[in-house]
Amino acid sequence: MTPQSQVSIDPIANWELWWIYNRETYLNLKGAIGEAGPGTMGDEFYLGNGQRNQMVASRLPDPALVTSQVLPALLKALDGERQDGVLNGTMISLARIGQHQDAAHRAVVREQILGFLGASSQVVRETAVLSLGILGDEDSAELLADLFADRQAGRKAVRDTKVDQRTRAYAGYALALIGQTTADADLRAAIVAEAAGILDAPTFASSDIKVAASMAFALIPLAPGPALDAEAEAPTVPTTRQEQIALLLEHFDQRNQRANKRRRSDVVRSHFPRAMVRLLDLDGEPFAGQEQLRQAVGAHLVHAISRFSPYDNDLMKQGAAMALGQLGTAGNSDLDGEIVDALVTASKDGSQQVRRFAQISLAQVGSRPGLGEEPWAQTAAVRTHLDKLHSRAKTTMRPWAALSLGIFGHHLMENDQVLSSDMGTTLRTAAMKEGNPEAIGAYAIALGLRKDQEGVEVLMKMMDKLQGRDAARGFCAVGLGMMQATDAADPIYEIVEESRFRPDLLRQASTGLALLRQTRTVPMLVDMLSSTDAMATQAALCGALGRIGDRHSVAPLLELLADKGETANTRGFAAMALGMVCDSSPMPWTVELSRDLPYSSSTSTLLGSGSGVLDPH
Repeated sequence: MTPQSQVSIDPIANWELWWIYNRETYLNLKGAIGEAGPGTMGDEFYLGNGQRNQMVASRLPDPALVTSQVLPALLKALDGERQDGVLNGTMISLARIGQHQDAAHRAVVREQILGFLGASSQVVRETAVLSLGILGDEDSAELLADLFADRQAGRKAVRDTKVDQRTRAYAGYALALIGQTTADADLRAAIVAEAAGILDAPTFASSDIKVAASMAFALIPLAPGPALDAEAEAPTVPTTRQEQIALLLEHFDQRNQRANKRRRSDVVRSHFPRAMVRLLDLDGEPFAGQEQLRQAVGAHLVHAISRFSPYDNDLMKQGAAMALGQLGTAGNSDLDGEIVDALVTASKDGSQQVRRFAQISLAQVGSRPGLGEEPWAQTAAVRTHLDKLHSRAKTTMRPWAALSLGIFGHHLMENDQVLSSDMGTTLRTAAMKEGNPEAIGAYAIALGLRKDQEGVEVLMKMMDKLQGRDAARGFCAVGLGMMQATDAADPIYEIVEESRFRPDLLRQASTGLALLRQTRTVPMLVDMLSSTDAMATQAALCGALGRIGDRHSVAPLLELLADKGETANTRGFAAMALGMVCDSSPMPWTVELSRDLPYSSSTSTLLGSGSGVLDPH
């Protein structure tokens, strides 16, 4: 339940949806907020005497301010409140802030949230369950497990004769979030055991619940144990990392009894490739049998996206194609060669969506070094293929081809590799010729990902001439922010000023300003929040203030939250913004849920037309 950008018609095919669920690791907004940088800063500014480009050490709120003022105000807002919007925004923000507090403060937050588990409102009940997970509250894990499994204690908590399917799924997501952060090995094992039981249940357990269980596997790697016997069947309840991977592989395998129609839906199984690759943890410490498991997982995923694959459901192929982007490298091992070959073929001959995901995965694989003496053995071939795909791309594929080139360059830079100047020229030239607004946005993000300084002037001109094309202009602002193009600050500020009733443009332009470490928009945004009743605009303003993250927004947001004369929506969005500003985590709580997500395989509790964990609220 976090503010997200809206996407256009046919969202699954739209590159923006991939960007929404993966952008945070590329933008690193909290890093930008916490660093010194230019902007209109200082207390004097808010009295009308601010100095442009004044430098500050940090714009993040002081922890003492959060503990002494923000937490008490949020707790007070829950007292006697009946409006869903205020309750939801407040609980999420209490959880975001409370996770960083001491045990006493966390206990107070927990008790307040527990009181809403039996709420008559479905969305309030779901928010309360999820908030316990965001809080990382280990003391709530047993109750959440009872909710997840529909046991008596869970039914008592929700004051019903059974725990409904949606609340059970939310409990699964909450357990995944707790397991991700806890250092308690026994608790992690217990959560994985609960998830394993859900995965192995017949189809009376809905896809929502089983997808939540797969999230628990993806986010909670158990401690490695001894290498597995290749011929042995995976245990029903895994106790080691290796057993987790083996169990998922048995569930995924098309030939296996566990994959039969009674127990397994293709929607659920398409989430397993991501979970398996996450558990392999190729960037972490090696463990016994890791390479053998990588080979086994890789062979299945390559087979799944091959032309003559028995995996005939396209969702399965899409999940496999996305996961291969995290499994393969540019090295010269046999498996890495097979992965690149399979992705190249899929990027040309697969279904439309498989082709899109295969391009992204190729960019990721070709820009990740392998082991051995030739870590970049396949990079040149991948570069050539991506360039060819871009040159031949039709209208609907051009945005994906452009985004792939941007991702490829971004990760090469991260690994201290020299970028091809020809590819930069290709992107700039194509961007200037492009007439499709959707594709223009993708080119802007691609140039931003590459931090292409020669592209600054291109995006500045495009942003100026694209009047009336809000999405494209907004992405130009984000791209310029990623480039650290300080000369773009004034033009982007003017866009924010004119976008009061254009939420998509407002959201993107303010993101660009946040990346440029500009805070002079804060008073204007707060004023706009208090003077509009349009929910889409309020959501955009909430996200804008949260992304800019300036500590000076705390006081006016607290005033809005406390003002009972304001609408419930305004107060709820003010509460949500406070949580975004005051959450000291380097990344939003949604990052590990959404990163590399096979979002085509959606369930209503994950991405549910406004009612899912990753939907805007």
